[in-house]
Amino acid sequence: MRGAGREHSGDLAADILNVVDDAFFVLDREWRVVYATRSLCELVGRSQEDLLGRPLPSVMPWLENTSAQRTIAEAISAGRGGVALDAWGAPGEEPRWRETTVSVFGQGVLCVSRDVTQREKIRTEIENKNALMETFVNNIPDMAWVKDRNSNFIIANKAFCDAVGMANEFLVNNTCDVCFGELATKFKADDRVVMESKAQLRIEESIVDANQKVKWLETVKSPLRDAAGAIVGTVGIARDITERKRLNAALNTASRLGGMAEVAIGVLHNVGNSINSVNVSASLVSDKLKAKSMKLLTRGTELLSAHKDDLVRFLTEEPTGKTFLQGLPVLLSSVVREQQEMVAEMEGMRGHLEQIMKTIHVQQEYARVTSVVEKCSLDQVIDEALSFVVARCKELGIQVKTEVVEMLDITQDRNQIVQILANLMRNAVDALVEADRPEKVIGIVGQRHGDQRFWIEVSDNGTGISAEDQSAVFRYGFSTKRDGHGFSLHNASAVAQSLGGALTFSSDGKGRGSVFRLELPIQGE
Repeated sequence: MRGAGREHSGDLAADILNVVDDAFFVLDREWRVVYATRSLCELVGRSQEDLLGRPLPSVMPWLENTSAQRTIAEAISAGRGGVALDAWGAPGEEPRWRETTVSVFGQGVLCVSRDVTQREKIRTEIENKNALMETFVNNIPDMAWVKDRNSNFIIANKAFCDAVGMANEFLVNNTCDVCFGELATKFKADDRVVMESKAQLRIEESIVDANQKVKWLETVKSPLRDAAGAIVGTVGIARDITERKRLNAALNTASRLGGMAEVAIGVLHNVGNSINSVNVSASLVSDKLKAKSMKLLTRGTELLSAHKDDLVRFLTEEPTGKTFLQGLPVLLSSVVREQQEMVAEMEGMRGHLEQIMKTIHVQQEYARVTSVVEKCSLDQVIDEALSFVVARCKELGIQVKTEVVEMLDITQDRNQIVQILANLMRNAVDALVEADRPEKVIGIVGQRHGDQRFWIEVSDNGTGISAEDQSAVFRYGFSTKRDGHGFSLHNASAVAQSLGGALTFSSDGKGRGSVFRLELPIQGE
């Protein structure tokens, strides 16, 4: 009965092996096939009777020089099993990838050959995609990396490795401490913020690269998730913006110089107007001094001096003396009148000279390069900005209406605010020069805006801004003036942003005036 049971079990095992797709076969130490399942028979195209007792190379010649042949040989000769992977097949058939597992037992070896073509195709496809992705990542100019939850590098691309001067093999499984020193603490803190907030982080930061040069980066860090959606690390990409920073700084400098040039032109205009007025007054005084009455007075003085010894007789008896005496009251009246006119002209000259000195003083204050946050009043900055255009407004007959809703003390960069307002006021004057209006008005209003901010509006009823030009008003290089260079409004907007505020505008269109509003925090930094 026990023998029958073993026989039954053997038949059952054989039936099971003949059902599976894996090819099972057993070789003795002479490489002869002593057992073969249905799958092997189908693989080599022979019956089981035709396989048994025959050497494996005679029934499967395509195994020659394959890793499967070498693994079987080592198992037979050295008693060590192994696994081999080859692409092979029967003659006339497309080779397929097969994984052969060889095990040693008793006086022979058990071989199991499994078709893994689909697995190898998938693996090859994955490897190709990985190679493609690696080629792509290592050829982009931006630095890219992946870190685990402990901020250890998993991947670092070529741009990153070049920037820090370290090989990828050295960076992987290490934190940024190995390449960034003290900055590593900040970078790891950023990683924690990204993982805890589950949100992307975009920052500008600087590093010292492998050449000991400061490099500015625009960095984006994002959470890394696994297939289940759990956060397992961070992904980062950083773009070198050092050159962009340099160009922006150069642009800001150029814009500031352009703004200063416009201020200088305004100063020269104001000073020129005052000097013209001084010249006119000086010419009038000179003409008064050369007037006929002064000549007559001089001649009379000479006559009186010549007849000082007989002055009474000269004035009462001689015709010349009598004529002089009769005309003296009229002459003296003319001299007094001209003297009063000259005094008035001299007072006007003094006023013009004071205006010149005030304009120069304001320009000297404004031209300070250093940005200084100081306490000042809202009406003070408006008055200082107005000093740049007040003379021109009087010359052109432009009305200036100012309104400060409340006396407000601010702590801000006074010079920068004056620069912005002076630019806006000069633009308003220019807009009114070109406008055909009987009444030309500039309005300036300043007031608190909420608890922490204030605004100043500069409006005019001049040429306005067309709808198609409004989107480009603050763009660098844009100007509606024939001789404009497009610096002032671009620079004014940039300065407003640097002060924590904004410069905005509105216009109902061409010929309908415009309103510019400067909004800033009351307390600057």
